[in-house]
Amino acid sequence: MIKAKLDSPDGPILIFGLSADNIRQLTAGRPIAIDLRELGANHGRVLILYGRTEEVIAAELQRAGLDFSGATILLRGPGYDRP
Repeated sequence: MIKAKLDSPDGPILIFGLSADNIRQLTAGRPIAIDLRELGANHGRVLILYGRTEEVIAAELQRAGLDFSGATILLRGPGYDRP
């Protein structure tokens, strides 16, 4: 995986380039966690995961016990024409 941070006039751009091995890991049900301190941020994490549909991803996160109360969730794709 390539992880990079570029500075731009509009703010930082974070780049996560996934390799074929990363994609195999994701499709096998193994999410990738990234600590944003690696890219110079004070705190924060990114979780990259795969699911066949947005509904599958949301259900898997809920089964993992993640609390979505107060979260902003944007669903994109067929059938989702607005945030």
